[in-house]
Amino acid sequence: MYFNPPVSFVGRKGFEKFIHDLPKWEYELTKEEYDKVLINMVMLFGSVPTVPNALRGINEPDSINYCGGFDKMSRILEELGNEYNNKNWLKASKRFAEGTTAICEIKDVIVAYLMGEQDKAVELPELFSNIMEILSDGFALLDL
Repeated sequence: MYFNPPVSFVGRKGFEKFIHDLPKWEYELTKEEYDKVLINMVMLFGSVPTVPNALRGINEPDSINYCGGFDKMSRILEELGNEYNNKNWLKASKRFAEGTTAICEIKDVIVAYLMGEQDKAVELPELFSNIMEILSDGFALLDL
């Protein structure tokens, strides 16, 4: 379903459209709307939907993991891959583990932008393209 979704707004096609449209949002939306989209995005990266402490004005490390679920996918595939001796699941686990780092990097770019510290939002399409490739590689390994 990821590679060949029945409609074009989901799966890989939807992700490609999202990546293509993302740079336009900063100019098509008001600052408030754009910021809200980014805040919601970051919230959904969390293991529990909440904003990072920095956005709440709390100067403490987050107790929530912002990994977009890649950490869970990786752990489950590693466990099942070991249990069933499935090398492709183990390879997919390693690829999805790379997604945890990539999502964390996206979270950091968004938080820095929202905090007014550093505007690297222009890097988001490339960072999300990396996520799309990680997903594609991981799902391809699961399909073997």
